[in-house]
Amino acid sequence: MPVNKHPYQVVESLRNHDFARLKDWDEEKFFSQERCDIITYIYRVHTKLKQPEPTRYLEILEGYLQVRTNPNKNSNSETNNQSMVCKSRSDRLNKLATINQSSNYLEIGVSKGVTFNAINIKKKVAVDPKFRFKTNKYATENIVFLEITSDEFFRHHAKGFPPFDLIYLDGLHTFEQTFRDFCASISLAHHKTIWLIDDTYPGSYAQAQSSLQHCAKLKRISQEKGGGWMGDVFKVVAAIHDFFPQFSFATFPDHGQTVVWNQWRGDFEPLWNSLETISRLEYLDFVELQGTLFKRQPYEEIFQSIKLALST
Repeated sequence: MPVNKHPYQVVESLRNHDFARLKDWDEEKFFSQERCDIITYIYRVHTKLKQPEPTRYLEILEGYLQVRTNPNKNSNSETNNQSMVCKSRSDRLNKLATINQSSNYLEIGVSKGVTFNAINIKKKVAVDPKFRFKTNKYATENIVFLEITSDEFFRHHAKGFPPFDLIYLDGLHTFEQTFRDFCASISLAHHKTIWLIDDTYPGSYAQAQSSLQHCAKLKRISQEKGGGWMGDVFKVVAAIHDFFPQFSFATFPDHGQTVVWNQWRGDFEPLWNSLETISRLEYLDFVELQGTLFKRQPYEEIFQSIKLALST
């Protein structure tokens, strides 16, 4: 396990001692191939056993993820060093707000208001079916709290607001609801609007369940500690990839949130071309695509890409 946990250091040691040249060894390709091998192994076991044992598959996958939760964390590779760290959701949102000079902000899914109340934007709209704090302490002429569902907001209230510069989607953690919120919010956007979608990078099989109850049950079975319920929101990234070529997107490191902005993707090519197929994606599909579609990128790289796109 210690050897497998730090392949970069092992390879560097082999190189330094002239044990092997390994000129073409690439760390990212190594992890990508490793994920494919693990998934292939699990599927082969599943097809061969007469009486499949789901808990055993879960143990195999969870054991692997304990080692590979953040494969580049201890790497000495210069490309993995990140000088910028945005620890909180509000840090990321406030940074995005400076890029397009946001003056109107919409947040779907506010709960206790920790993120919403820390956003430094003049005009803000909060939407949540049940706020878990006293909104009257923060409400002003420019800060509006609507205790309703997002569907109700878009159906009856959205048309009364001007376009938003920054939209944060953190509502119900399901693909269907979050994707519907994203599609509806496009009518409230303009060419420089930026979206941030929460919970697009689940850290385990249990966290990626579309049901909170299933998530809790699997955590008990696997004795998983920590981590919340992220649901299957990761599928929204797949849907945007296949059906919205006019939007570019990138996933932040750390917690794993996906930012979306207006920029046509030149390499557009649908992977599934079917919303039904996307809705049936499993956590194993997400793991297999972590090196491509769901690859996390450095903060500086993402912010710079957005700046360049919105300046043209």
